[in-house]
Amino acid sequence: MNRPAIASKAYHVVPLRPGFTLPFVVIALAAVGILAMTFGTVTLRDVAAADRATHAQRLALTAQASLAQTVHQWRSDSLWTRDLTTTITQASVLASGDHVAIERHRTHPLSVTVRAMASFRDPRHPIAVRREVRQVIWLASPAVPLFAAMTVQGSITGLDPTLVTGVDLVDTQSPCGPERDTLSVAAFAAHTVQADSAGLWTLMPVTPPTPVDSGDTFGALRSAALSLGRVIPRSVDPAPLPAAETSSPNWHLLSLQGPLVHLTGTDRYRGLLVIDGDLAVTGALTVEGLLFVRGALDARHGQLTVQGSVIVQGVGVAPGNTAARLGSATRVQFDRCRLDMALATIAVPRSAPFQLRTLGAP
Repeated sequence: MNRPAIASKAYHVVPLRPGFTLPFVVIALAAVGILAMTFGTVTLRDVAAADRATHAQRLALTAQASLAQTVHQWRSDSLWTRDLTTTITQASVLASGDHVAIERHRTHPLSVTVRAMASFRDPRHPIAVRREVRQVIWLASPAVPLFAAMTVQGSITGLDPTLVTGVDLVDTQSPCGPERDTLSVAAFAAHTVQADSAGLWTLMPVTPPTPVDSGDTFGALRSAALSLGRVIPRSVDPAPLPAAETSSPNWHLLSLQGPLVHLTGTDRYRGLLVIDGDLAVTGALTVEGLLFVRGALDARHGQLTVQGSVIVQGVGVAPGNTAARLGSATRVQFDRCRLDMALATIAVPRSAPFQLRTLGAP
């Protein structure tokens, strides 16, 4: 029996080359390492970003709290005593390690820009986290009747060359600069204006005066002075103003209390000067700001110069008597800027520059 022939095929065996697969293994391991490192780096970045976000949120709250505290302690701030364009910066470090800086910049007599800056540097990260909050604070003063350069609840007498003007003139020495954007006001707001019996008053305004009720203006001004500890009792003896109030170029708040405040000497005062009683001027008194007299004013025997406004309430003056007697050396010029600088000494912050009210609303 014949068997079929089986075809045979020869195979060529190629021997394995040592080390041929090792580079692929190394590459694979390197790729895995790179992926792991990338994942770890991304994770660390996410953790760092989360930390910075947490710090940023805390710093934002810290800045807002610092700004709110600044507004709350406004009465104890010294910024209102400084001239315009003054910047005061106060820095501190909290227990949490946050650095806080409060910057107050005065650009207007009754408005201030406050900037609260909070920062934190984590030693684990080279980048510091900062947050900043800015707010414009408007200052509101008590209601003061400012209808004229001189407001008197009673009668006024003057003597040549007494000069009282409600024109807000350009003044290169003004704290707000030489520009003026305010309208002029009347020279007087009083019951009657007439010449003194001792002579003529040719510069007496020809427009009829307007009776004005100053209301409880003194109560509001005195309350503010009491809260700041600026009420000083005075005897009836003639004396100049306290030296501390006239030697400093800053703006002040001062209330002199006595039945008669008799001022002598040569004094220059900047700010709000409240007289709780009658005022007699026999020296040379210059006031930049607001002069408020609760009783009667007698400046016939002295030199009185006011750049701002004068209010005489005339409390205790008998009906028909004169509440304000001006002398030949009396000069009163309305100045809105100096007036606002004086009112800023008792003003308090408010959130909006003005309020809208409907007719009939209280």
